[in-house]
Amino acid sequence: MSLAVCMSPNRAAHCASESPFGNPAGIGSIGCLPPTSVPTGAAQETKTVLDRTPVEVLVEVFQHLDMTSAFSLAATNKRFSGIFAENRTSIVLRIAQEEFSPFDSLLQVVKASPADLMIPWGTWLDKRIRRQNTVLSPGGTLPRHCPGHTAAIKISCAEARVEKSDINRLLSICRTVRGWERIFPQHRFNASPLMTRSLTSRENFRLRRALYHWMRYAYYFHGDLVRPNVFVPSGRDIRINQLRSLSNSELGELKDLWRTVEDIIELTMCPSIANVRIGADFELSEKDAARIGWGEQRENRIVVATMSKLSPDELLYYMENSHKFTKLRLIQDIRQRHPHFEFDTESLTIALSCVIHERWRRMQTEFPAMTQPSSGTLCLPVYTRMMGQCHGGILDWDDPAMEAYCARIGEMIGLNLDWRPEESFFRSRPEIPTGLLNP
Repeated sequence: MSLAVCMSPNRAAHCASESPFGNPAGIGSIGCLPPTSVPTGAAQETKTVLDRTPVEVLVEVFQHLDMTSAFSLAATNKRFSGIFAENRTSIVLRIAQEEFSPFDSLLQVVKASPADLMIPWGTWLDKRIRRQNTVLSPGGTLPRHCPGHTAAIKISCAEARVEKSDINRLLSICRTVRGWERIFPQHRFNASPLMTRSLTSRENFRLRRALYHWMRYAYYFHGDLVRPNVFVPSGRDIRINQLRSLSNSELGELKDLWRTVEDIIELTMCPSIANVRIGADFELSEKDAARIGWGEQRENRIVVATMSKLSPDELLYYMENSHKFTKLRLIQDIRQRHPHFEFDTESLTIALSCVIHERWRRMQTEFPAMTQPSSGTLCLPVYTRMMGQCHGGILDWDDPAMEAYCARIGEMIGLNLDWRPEESFFRSRPEIPTGLLNP
């Protein structure tokens, strides 16, 4: 008899309708009281079947559900609630491994800590992560051509353990990922609305991978932690090493996602005065549009670069609750959450540009024929989205020849990756511009 047949309608009627996946803080106490009415003979038989179902079988059932269904099943009755609470860590990890892959990248976000900034390779060399005696993530290794491979300095990845206290953070990240899977397509195709569609499973995998890379970068270099320095990323900067450790495909996915994030902020959250007037068919005066818009073009670019420092979960929250925030209230809320938010602007755009140019120069050496203007093909080693382009990056390529071309370019992982200290003398380096929220 299947589990669905064993479930009594009387039991289901007394269960909470809201999924506990939306409230991980109360997971340990989920459940509902059994009916107080005298059960019928059929109900007694159903209860007997459920009571005799082995715990191991129920745990296996939990692990084969999706995250929302698992929490809903746990809210069915007290026994299921207790079994889920007792095996919560193993159940959630098993589901996350299947539903929110790549699992290694997810765990690296969960175990990110401020102490990683104290180690030159702490932010980009993946940690070896365990749970009890099980290795969940093997950890990162250096590319063979890195300077440290032949030097006397030997480095190893850090060790970390997944504890029960990490599960709430993992669930929070999973909710953020699920939200971005929901809103990404409508903003990714904003330049070509007729091409809007849902993402395939392979495209969703790329989106999640790009989100995990963005989350790590935002945690280390866009949040409230101390910045490595006040300069624009260049040379052996730890922020560039964060991206040098990625493959060409991963860089292209991250660049595609980042371009979409900038579009969301520029067109939806913080439109310029000109965009506000265009959206209103020029029926608003300059003065009225200024109350809604976020400055003229130059000021608006600084505002967008400042707002881009918001973490993925914060940006998702403000987008889904945009009807609750006026312009002034949004500014006040961000300043209250991050008192030093306007100290600088985002640095991911410049870091991406540096790494892409490094790989372009490497490609000119390894594939000279493909870098000639007469070759008639895309010459960049990393995907660059053109206006209205609805393929590449996170999306699948429509042309199989382009897929083969991208595979031919090679991965180039770790190109110019170097964590040794900079030379004693510094060339002139510009500082990251000061941020701006209220133009």
